[in-house]
Amino acid sequence: MTQKVIEYPIYRVTMPDAWDISYVLDSTVHAYLSGRDRTDLELCHVVMSWSEDPGDPSEKLIETKNINGFPIQLWVKYWAYIAVTDPDSVSQEDARAMTEMQSGGTVDYDRLVAQIKQGDTSGLTAIDEYLRTHVAITAAPQS
Repeated sequence: MTQKVIEYPIYRVTMPDAWDISYVLDSTVHAYLSGRDRTDLELCHVVMSWSEDPGDPSEKLIETKNINGFPIQLWVKYWAYIAVTDPDSVSQEDARAMTEMQSGGTVDYDRLVAQIKQGDTSGLTAIDEYLRTHVAITAAPQS
């Protein structure tokens, strides 16, 4: 699998080449990663922040890395969960496509949706694992 590297002054993000930067905000270096075909939907985002996981089941703080004294966090939005709990906000087709990209195809979308409808969100951990493995946050090289 080919990788794409996006560098900022403090950190770099390595991600699957099929993903692309959707947009970058102000000097706090927020990087929103989105699939090339779905630039309007967020796969995950990397941000410099001390934020804590708010407990919203539709999104999650996956990890925080200390890079040169700065907290760099990886967050995910669970589109399958959103499709079940707020179906007017995303189509099943888009949620399926986003879940496929977020999990690298390791998640059976229909099975995951059925689990979520039963109140079982344990299947979302496969997305966390895929992102931890395929989105690397490291220190940027210092010149």
